[in-house]
Amino acid sequence: MKITYALAVCGGLLLGANATLNAQAAATPSAGATEVAAPKDIGTPEAWSEKPLGKYDLTINIPEGPMPVEITISETKSGLSALFYKVGDNDAHVMTATVKGTDLILSGTTPHGALTMQIRHHGPRLSGTWQVGEDRGTLEGSTKSVVASSTEGNAPEAWSAKPTGAYRVVMYDANPSGPMPVDLTLTEVDGKLSANFWVVGDHEGLPMSAAVQDKELVLNANTPRGPLEVRIEHRGANLTGKWQLGYKKGTLDGNAKS
Repeated sequence: MKITYALAVCGGLLLGANATLNAQAAATPSAGATEVAAPKDIGTPEAWSEKPLGKYDLTINIPEGPMPVEITISETKSGLSALFYKVGDNDAHVMTATVKGTDLILSGTTPHGALTMQIRHHGPRLSGTWQVGEDRGTLEGSTKSVVASSTEGNAPEAWSAKPTGAYRVVMYDANPSGPMPVDLTLTEVDGKLSANFWVVGDHEGLPMSAAVQDKELVLNANTPRGPLEVRIEHRGANLTGKWQLGYKKGTLDGNAKS
Protein backbone atom coordinates (compact mmCIF):
# COMPACT_ATOMS: atom_id res chain seq x y z
CA MET A 1 0.00 0.00 0.00
CA LYS A 2 1.39 3.40 -0.97
CA ILE A 3 -0.47 5.81 1.28
CA THR A 4 1.76 8.80 0.49
CA TYR A 5 1.34 8.22 -3.28
CA ALA A 6 -2.42 7.88 -3.02
CA LEU A 7 -2.78 11.05 -1.00
CA ALA A 8 -0.59 12.92 -3.44
CA VAL A 9 -3.09 11.89 -6.13
CA CYS A 10 -6.05 12.99 -4.02
CA GLY A 11 -4.25 16.25 -3.25
CA GLY A 12 -4.46 17.20 -6.94
CA LEU A 13 -8.21 17.75 -6.56
CA LEU A 14 -9.99 17.53 -9.90
CA LEU A 15 -6.78 18.22 -11.80
CA GLY A 16 -7.59 15.91 -14.71
CA ALA A 17 -11.23 16.88 -14.95
CA ASN A 18 -10.38 20.53 -14.49
CA ALA A 19 -7.90 20.44 -17.36
CA THR A 20 -10.75 19.31 -19.61
CA LEU A 21 -13.12 21.92 -18.27
CA ASN A 22 -10.58 24.69 -18.68
CA ALA A 23 -10.11 23.84 -22.36
CA GLN A 24 -13.27 25.88 -22.75
CA ALA A 25 -11.19 29.00 -22.27
CA ALA A 26 -9.35 28.32 -25.52
CA ALA A 27 -12.49 27.38 -27.43
CA THR A 28 -14.81 30.14 -26.21
CA PRO A 29 -14.34 33.89 -26.80
CA SER A 30 -13.65 35.81 -23.62
CA ALA A 31 -16.89 37.76 -24.00
CA GLY A 32 -18.80 34.51 -23.60
CA ALA A 33 -17.44 34.07 -20.08
CA THR A 34 -19.95 36.59 -18.78
CA GLU A 35 -22.93 34.79 -20.27
CA VAL A 36 -25.11 32.89 -17.82
CA ALA A 37 -25.56 29.26 -18.82
CA ALA A 38 -29.18 28.05 -18.85
CA PRO A 39 -29.55 24.56 -17.35
CA LYS A 40 -31.82 21.98 -18.98
CA ASP A 41 -35.50 22.26 -18.06
CA ILE A 42 -36.53 19.22 -16.00
CA GLY A 43 -39.68 20.68 -14.49
CA THR A 44 -40.21 22.45 -11.18
CA PRO A 45 -37.16 21.88 -8.93
CA GLU A 46 -37.88 19.92 -5.77
CA ALA A 47 -36.27 20.50 -2.39
CA TRP A 48 -33.38 18.19 -1.59
CA SER A 49 -33.42 16.11 1.56
CA GLU A 50 -31.05 17.34 4.25
CA LYS A 51 -28.78 14.38 3.55
CA PRO A 52 -29.05 13.29 -0.11
CA LEU A 53 -26.67 10.35 0.32
CA GLY A 54 -26.16 8.19 -2.74
CA LYS A 55 -24.72 8.05 -6.25
CA TYR A 56 -25.49 10.37 -9.13
CA ASP A 57 -24.58 10.10 -12.81
CA LEU A 58 -23.86 13.47 -14.40
CA THR A 59 -22.84 14.71 -17.82
CA ILE A 60 -20.88 17.97 -17.77
CA ASN A 61 -21.35 19.83 -21.03
CA ILE A 62 -18.18 21.42 -22.41
CA PRO A 63 -17.27 22.54 -25.97
CA GLU A 64 -15.15 19.42 -26.54
CA GLY A 65 -18.19 17.22 -25.87
CA PRO A 66 -20.08 15.67 -22.96
CA MET A 67 -17.91 14.64 -19.98
CA PRO A 68 -19.54 11.88 -17.89
CA VAL A 69 -18.82 11.88 -14.16
CA GLU A 70 -20.11 9.99 -11.13
CA ILE A 71 -20.76 11.74 -7.84
CA THR A 72 -21.01 9.82 -4.56
CA ILE A 73 -22.31 11.78 -1.59
CA SER A 74 -21.71 10.48 1.92
CA GLU A 75 -21.97 11.74 5.47
CA THR A 76 -18.71 12.55 7.26
CA LYS A 77 -17.89 13.69 10.78
CA SER A 78 -17.83 17.30 9.53
CA GLY A 79 -20.96 17.14 7.33
CA LEU A 80 -21.68 16.09 3.76
CA SER A 81 -18.87 15.13 1.41
CA ALA A 82 -18.83 14.26 -2.29
CA LEU A 83 -16.45 12.07 -4.27
CA PHE A 84 -16.07 13.20 -7.88
CA TYR A 85 -15.10 10.58 -10.48
CA LYS A 86 -14.51 11.40 -14.12
CA VAL A 87 -15.62 8.22 -15.92
CA GLY A 88 -12.52 6.45 -17.21
CA ASP A 89 -10.23 7.87 -14.53
CA ASN A 90 -9.01 5.93 -11.51
CA ASP A 91 -8.80 8.94 -9.23
CA ALA A 92 -11.51 10.09 -6.83
CA HIS A 93 -11.54 13.74 -5.80
CA VAL A 94 -13.10 15.03 -2.61
CA MET A 95 -15.52 17.97 -2.67
CA THR A 96 -17.71 19.57 -0.02
CA ALA A 97 -21.48 19.25 -0.40
CA THR A 98 -24.13 21.65 0.90
CA VAL A 99 -27.91 21.60 0.55
CA LYS A 100 -29.68 24.95 0.15
CA GLY A 101 -33.36 24.33 -0.54
CA THR A 102 -33.64 23.21 -4.17
CA ASP A 103 -29.88 23.49 -4.75
CA LEU A 104 -27.23 20.87 -4.04
CA ILE A 105 -23.92 22.73 -4.15
CA LEU A 106 -20.60 20.94 -4.58
CA SER A 107 -17.38 22.90 -4.09
CA GLY A 108 -13.75 22.06 -4.70
CA THR A 109 -10.39 23.73 -5.21
CA THR A 110 -8.42 23.37 -8.45
CA PRO A 111 -5.15 24.86 -9.72
CA HIS A 112 -7.21 27.04 -12.08
CA GLY A 113 -9.68 28.37 -9.54
CA ALA A 114 -12.61 27.30 -7.43
CA LEU A 115 -14.95 24.70 -8.91
CA THR A 116 -18.64 25.01 -8.04
CA MET A 117 -21.44 22.72 -9.20
CA GLN A 118 -25.05 23.71 -8.57
CA ILE A 119 -27.50 20.82 -9.04
CA ARG A 120 -31.30 20.72 -8.95
CA HIS A 121 -33.59 17.73 -9.22
CA HIS A 122 -37.12 16.81 -10.24
CA GLY A 123 -37.60 13.22 -9.14
CA PRO A 124 -34.51 11.33 -10.36
CA ARG A 125 -33.75 13.88 -13.11
CA LEU A 126 -30.89 16.30 -12.49
CA SER A 127 -29.96 19.60 -14.07
CA GLY A 128 -27.62 22.43 -13.15
CA THR A 129 -24.52 24.47 -13.83
CA TRP A 130 -20.79 24.31 -13.21
CA GLN A 131 -18.17 27.03 -12.96
CA VAL A 132 -14.36 26.97 -12.82
CA GLY A 133 -12.93 30.44 -12.43
CA GLU A 134 -14.62 32.53 -15.13
CA ASP A 135 -15.60 29.53 -17.26
CA ARG A 136 -19.03 28.00 -16.88
CA GLY A 137 -21.48 25.60 -18.47
CA THR A 138 -24.38 23.26 -17.84
CA LEU A 139 -24.75 19.74 -16.54
CA GLU A 140 -27.50 17.13 -16.46
CA GLY A 141 -28.01 13.59 -15.27
CA SER A 142 -29.96 11.30 -13.01
CA THR A 143 -29.97 9.70 -9.58
CA LYS A 144 -28.25 6.32 -9.67
CA SER A 145 -28.96 5.10 -6.15
CA VAL A 146 -29.97 6.53 -2.79
CA VAL A 147 -28.61 5.47 0.60
CA ALA A 148 -30.71 5.95 3.73
CA SER A 149 -29.04 8.23 6.24
CA SER A 150 -28.06 6.71 9.54
CA THR A 151 -29.23 8.51 12.66
CA GLU A 152 -26.48 9.43 15.10
CA GLY A 153 -26.87 7.38 18.25
CA ASN A 154 -28.46 4.38 16.54
CA ALA A 155 -26.88 1.14 17.68
CA PRO A 156 -24.69 -0.61 15.10
CA GLU A 157 -26.06 -3.81 13.60
CA ALA A 158 -24.45 -7.24 13.77
CA TRP A 159 -22.55 -8.28 10.66
CA SER A 160 -23.44 -11.45 8.83
CA ALA A 161 -20.96 -14.28 9.28
CA LYS A 162 -19.63 -13.77 5.74
CA PRO A 163 -20.15 -10.15 4.59
CA THR A 164 -18.61 -10.65 1.16
CA GLY A 165 -18.99 -7.79 -1.29
CA ALA A 166 -17.64 -4.37 -2.21
CA TYR A 167 -17.42 -1.39 0.13
CA ARG A 168 -16.26 2.22 -0.26
CA VAL A 169 -14.84 3.99 2.79
CA VAL A 170 -13.17 7.33 3.36
CA MET A 171 -10.35 7.43 5.92
CA TYR A 172 -9.77 10.64 7.85
CA ASP A 173 -6.51 11.94 9.35
CA ALA A 174 -4.47 9.49 7.27
CA ASN A 175 -2.47 12.39 5.87
CA PRO A 176 -2.57 16.21 6.08
CA SER A 177 -3.50 16.25 2.37
CA GLY A 178 -7.09 15.32 3.24
CA PRO A 179 -9.55 12.39 3.31
CA MET A 180 -8.43 9.17 1.61
CA PRO A 181 -11.03 7.13 -0.36
CA VAL A 182 -10.53 3.35 -0.24
CA ASP A 183 -12.24 0.46 -2.01
CA LEU A 184 -12.61 -2.71 0.07
CA THR A 185 -13.50 -6.05 -1.49
CA LEU A 186 -14.30 -8.95 0.82
CA THR A 187 -14.17 -12.49 -0.51
CA GLU A 188 -14.28 -16.00 0.91
CA VAL A 189 -11.40 -18.32 0.12
CA ASP A 190 -11.36 -21.88 1.46
CA GLY A 191 -13.98 -20.95 4.04
CA LYS A 192 -12.02 -17.94 5.31
CA LEU A 193 -12.71 -14.25 4.81
CA SER A 194 -10.09 -12.06 3.22
CA ALA A 195 -10.10 -8.44 2.08
CA ASN A 196 -8.39 -6.39 -0.59
CA PHE A 197 -7.68 -2.83 0.59
CA TRP A 198 -7.30 -0.59 -2.46
CA VAL A 199 -6.54 3.10 -2.02
CA VAL A 200 -8.31 4.85 -4.90
CA GLY A 201 -5.67 6.12 -7.29
CA ASP A 202 -3.00 3.69 -6.09
CA HIS A 203 -1.44 1.07 -8.39
CA GLU A 204 -1.85 -1.93 -6.12
CA GLY A 205 -4.06 -3.29 -3.37
CA LEU A 206 -3.14 -4.56 0.08
CA PRO A 207 -4.33 -8.05 1.07
CA MET A 208 -5.78 -8.08 4.59
CA SER A 209 -7.21 -10.70 6.90
CA ALA A 210 -10.87 -10.21 7.76
CA ALA A 211 -12.92 -11.40 10.72
CA VAL A 212 -16.37 -10.62 12.05
CA GLN A 213 -16.46 -9.84 15.76
CA ASP A 214 -20.17 -9.40 16.47
CA LYS A 215 -20.87 -5.78 15.45
CA GLU A 216 -17.42 -5.07 14.07
CA LEU A 217 -15.73 -6.13 10.85
CA VAL A 218 -12.03 -6.27 11.70
CA LEU A 219 -9.32 -6.10 9.01
CA ASN A 220 -5.61 -6.58 9.72
CA ALA A 221 -2.38 -6.48 7.72
CA ASN A 222 1.30 -5.80 8.21
CA THR A 223 2.81 -2.88 6.30
CA PRO A 224 6.29 -1.32 6.12
CA ARG A 225 4.96 1.40 8.44
CA GLY A 226 3.64 -1.00 11.03
CA PRO A 227 0.50 -3.07 11.58
CA LEU A 228 -2.69 -1.73 10.01
CA GLU A 229 -6.01 -2.45 11.71
CA VAL A 230 -9.40 -1.30 10.40
CA ARG A 231 -12.58 -1.72 12.45
CA ILE A 232 -15.92 -1.11 10.73
CA GLU A 233 -19.48 -0.97 12.05
CA HIS A 234 -22.60 -0.76 9.90
CA ARG A 235 -26.11 0.60 10.15
CA GLY A 236 -27.82 -0.70 7.07
CA ALA A 237 -25.59 0.25 4.12
CA ASN A 238 -23.89 3.05 6.06
CA LEU A 239 -20.44 2.37 7.50
CA THR A 240 -18.50 4.02 10.31
CA GLY A 241 -15.36 2.98 12.11
CA LYS A 242 -11.76 3.63 12.97
CA TRP A 243 -8.31 2.71 11.74
CA GLN A 244 -4.81 2.51 13.20
CA LEU A 245 -1.48 2.30 11.38
CA GLY A 246 1.36 1.93 13.85
CA TYR A 247 0.91 4.82 16.27
CA LYS A 248 -1.26 6.80 13.88
CA LYS A 249 -5.05 6.52 14.07
CA GLY A 250 -8.23 8.09 12.76
CA THR A 251 -11.86 7.54 11.81
CA LEU A 252 -13.65 6.40 8.66
CA ASP A 253 -17.08 6.27 7.10
CA GLY A 254 -18.59 4.99 3.89
CA ASN A 255 -21.21 2.68 2.42
CA ALA A 256 -21.71 -0.76 0.96
CA LYS A 257 -21.37 -0.83 -2.84
CA SER A 258 -22.78 -4.33 -3.37
